[in-house]
Amino acid sequence: MFSVGDWATVGGFDESLMYSVDWSFSLRIHAAIGWTRIDEVLAIAAEYPDGHTQRADFRRKCLDNAMVSRWARKHERDAA
Repeated sequence: MFSVGDWATVGGFDESLMYSVDWSFSLRIHAAIGWTRIDEVLAIAAEYPDGHTQRADFRRKCLDNAMVSRWARKHERDAA
């Protein structure tokens, strides 16, 4: 968990990603405040037959995932 102030400090996250996680945001939050391990379930995800993810445009999902993958590879190269 993080505060609204932490969210603003690291520049928020990319809201244009509908089906992928903004890993850049996660890494920026980690750099700013770190992570703490919590040994309990905090959330559960599910997909339903007629839900948002199931009805999604397959091309859009692929584009979101490709963008996140490109960013992750660049970050790994920059960190090396």
